[in-house]
Amino acid sequence: MLVKCKDIKEITDLYQDGIVLGKGTTAIVYLKNNKTIKVYQDSKAKKLIFQEFEMKTHLEELCQVKVKNIWTPNEVYLVDEEVKATGLNYIDGKTLWEEIPDISMDLFLEYLEVLKESVYKLSENNIWVRDFFSGNAVINKNGINIIDTDEFYFSCLGKEMCLEHNIIEILHDIFDVTFGLEENFHFSSKSLDLLLSDYSDIFAPIEADFNLYNALRSELGGNTSVKNLKNLIKTLGNVKQ
Repeated sequence: MLVKCKDIKEITDLYQDGIVLGKGTTAIVYLKNNKTIKVYQDSKAKKLIFQEFEMKTHLEELCQVKVKNIWTPNEVYLVDEEVKATGLNYIDGKTLWEEIPDISMDLFLEYLEVLKESVYKLSENNIWVRDFFSGNAVINKNGINIIDTDEFYFSCLGKEMCLEHNIIEILHDIFDVTFGLEENFHFSSKSLDLLLSDYSDIFAPIEADFNLYNALRSELGGNTSVKNLKNLIKTLGNVKQ
């Protein structure tokens, strides 16, 4: 939804005395009254993005995209028809970049399956995911929530290409952070090592990631905490030079 403001003070009032959640190259994100306000800064990175997109139209269109656990802006704040900030209800929880969740591998698999379906639905809208990393994946009781989606955009490449890209961009990155595999690591088990080889193939489908995860879940037990997975993996093999 577009929100037209008289001046920048109207936007400042939205976040004044709020908490700074994060600072990036394009914006600062504030929290106040359970709402996050992303305020664009006058930076080189911001100018490049605004040159690439017609941001008012771009963000207004993104606001219309509603897919479970993928959070696009609720409000786009304008001053003199220029985008100054966006608003979104606060998504509580820790990001994967901050902390691997202390939940069972079984529950995390459920979260991953739901997110996979959401990525399929996102791709059906011809949305191309860009600028995603584990700091934009918030884990809470509702699952894996994808935030900071301002640079996701409508692509002309078609649903299949969007899906192929998006599923790797989001899910493979999440698996990477969760596994925490060291370079040249190999499992002692031949079957696990074959699955690792498939997982490491840049052309492999996302099923290779799920196959390795499920094999580890069988090996370690579904009640094993995802938080301990990195350390437990180290006990199942070694780094070969």
